[in-house]
Amino acid sequence: MNSTSQTPNEVLNYTAQIDPSNNDTVASAAWSIRPFGPTIGAPTNSGNSTSVLLEGLAANTQYYLACLITGTSGQVYSGETVVNCVPYR
Repeated sequence: MNSTSQTPNEVLNYTAQIDPSNNDTVASAAWSIRPFGPTIGAPTNSGNSTSVLLEGLAANTQYYLACLITGTSGQVYSGETVVNCVPYR
């Protein structure tokens, strides 16, 4: 599982992708976050990747950002990133 950090005032882009060796592309993507609260922008899908903007995090909180991708082959892929919200950089 990957991890990263973000401040409450930042709006950052997060990307998930299908391993290129699978020869698959993104048909749809569903993003979610725990705990609930931050705003996840609409996904932008391109080839084997999908991206969203994330904002509105609360300082000193650890979030779990998950992505569920359905490929054009019908295969389902999933991944999760830990986002630690730090008060400042």
